Amino acid sequence: MSKNKIIFAILWAILFVLIVLLVLVLRSSTNPPVPTASSGDIRIWIYQDDPESFQNFLTSFKNDTGKYTGKVALIESFSDYSTYINTLSAAAARGELPDIFMLNNNEDTFLSELTLGIDPSFISPNDFRKAYRWVFSDDLVTTLEEDSSVEFLKGIPIWYQSLGIYFNRRFFKSEQFDTWSSLTSAIAEVAEKGNSIVPIGLGNNTVVSASDILMQLFLSLGSDSLTTTTANTIQQWLQTYLSFGDRRWDNAYNTISSAYSLEDNLDYFSRGDVVAVAGYPRMLESIAEKWYQKNFLLATAFPQYGTSDPVSLVDYNYFVQSTQNWHQDFTNDLFAYMVSEQWVKAYLQEFPFYLPASLSVEDDIREKKIYPDFNIVYKDFINREATLSSYDVGQKSVFESQVSNILSLDDNHTTLFERMRDFIVCSTSKSQTLSNLSSACR
Repeated sequence: MSKNKIIFAILWAILFVLIVLLVLVLRSSTNPPVPTASSGDIRIWIYQDDPESFQNFLTSFKNDTGKYTGKVALIESFSDYSTYINTLSAAAARGELPDIFMLNNNEDTFLSELTLGIDPSFISPNDFRKAYRWVFSDDLVTTLEEDSSVEFLKGIPIWYQSLGIYFNRRFFKSEQFDTWSSLTSAIAEVAEKGNSIVPIGLGNNTVVSASDILMQLFLSLGSDSLTTTTANTIQQWLQTYLSFGDRRWDNAYNTISSAYSLEDNLDYFSRGDVVAVAGYPRMLESIAEKWYQKNFLLATAFPQYGTSDPVSLVDYNYFVQSTQNWHQDFTNDLFAYMVSEQWVKAYLQEFPFYLPASLSVEDDIREKKIYPDFNIVYKDFINREATLSSYDVGQKSVFESQVSNILSLDDNHTTLFERMRDFIVCSTSKSQTLSNLSSACR
């Protein structure tokens, strides 16, 4: 090769290296670094819970186990579920999932396919079944595709939520909320007194957790997913729910609230315009912030459709490890710690507005006040006669936003709800099976 050609080749090689370096610099300036096996930090994403309190739990874990004292955990907490799921999806597409994150039981998302199960040598599925309510093992115990005899857990739950009714004891008694029939009679009694008070804050889109309330109602007729919820079930319970807002009926919630109101039913409840609202135990924190009169406030489990075969919606998040987890020893030890009574009690100490997933801890705290200023205890939200059940909505954030939109309209609720159901079922199926991709979901 001639001298000129050698020099020319060297110059091209130098130019190529410079271009590669420039591309790498530009990429590093716009994208966060992808975790590598040598990375010492563990990334954990959670939903709703306070990151500082969660960091305290990790410190307790390190101290109690005597391990990982030098391990740094980067905690990110999201307050909005839609943002959380969208960010997780974006991270998955870029290969940057956190090592540990949360999933919700009422949504069968593709993200569950990007998780690693828990080694049964760390947490035995049989031991888990004995220590937790059946709903958790039904949801979270699975088997290997290649060997159905090998069971393992998909993730770890610490807490759950179940709907209840908060009420002013001057107007209601707890037994009046046992069934929908007894509630209807109680509402009529309050209305007969001739005042302007609305008995219960139900009936339109200003109701906190309206989508969850509808999920509970659908469950009462045997539907455990949006896919299996029939047109008759939708029509029956949508009309029942909306009747509580009907100005012509005893409850007439729409006389004080409208779809365009900037206030929700909890605002009306706190002022005394409404004397009962449905909600999770976590709502008690908001009630306390609004300075509700503590001597009048009580709570009880959500009404059942009838007296036989009661069922209660369960809502919970569970911890999973991603397929991009570089810290499996840490994760396995942490998950084993999470199922201990010590961890669950410590978690509830910081986040008292949850019901414990562990049966033994539930027994210990049943009579304990959820919030010190109110005479409401954990057992008020626990109906031990009811079967706890998840309700798969396919795409939780879409379901919640669309339910709110439908409930804000004046008519065609059932038709629109059926269309929403069909769209979510269709689009969820596409994301899970990657089939019929060219056909539009309408």
